[in-house]
Amino acid sequence: VGGGDVAMDAARSALRLGALKVSAHCLESSKEVPAHSWEIREAEEEGITVNCSWGPHRIIGEAGRVKGIEFVRCAQVFDQDGKFNPLYCAEEKQIVEADSVILTIGQSPDLSFLQNSPELKILRGVISVGENQETDMAGVFAGGDVLGGAASVIKAIASGRKAAMAIDKYLGG
Repeated sequence: VGGGDVAMDAARSALRLGALKVSAHCLESSKEVPAHSWEIREAEEEGITVNCSWGPHRIIGEAGRVKGIEFVRCAQVFDQDGKFNPLYCAEEKQIVEADSVILTIGQSPDLSFLQNSPELKILRGVISVGENQETDMAGVFAGGDVLGGAASVIKAIASGRKAAMAIDKYLGG
């Protein structure tokens, strides 16, 4: 479940690890799907079916095991202001038989524990840092997805490495 690059990678990995049939379902239309077009193309070439405009409604289980997942048609992912606000067609559903479900839907960092830290600037759900990745609070550095939202693993690792080097320099290394 998901339409990003991670979803395509997870689907391809499941197939390579022995799954007999793999399908990916995502909220977005084929024009909005966040995965790179080459990721989708390569997944489809490997035999993965990509189903756009379907949102997960419930996982169906029996005797403690997954039996399937019910999806609801997603008519719209973003509202007129461009904010994530899915709109579903409750009368249009489908059940997909499955013995495994891999959730690869977007997530964002929970920074609520920092909301009462006046020294830290948190804008639109991400932490604000300077060029060396130090926050406005001396000695506090940040890296990865908390800086700019979900990105590629490579960007997150590079950001973490840059923060680590700044921390080392800060500590006198």
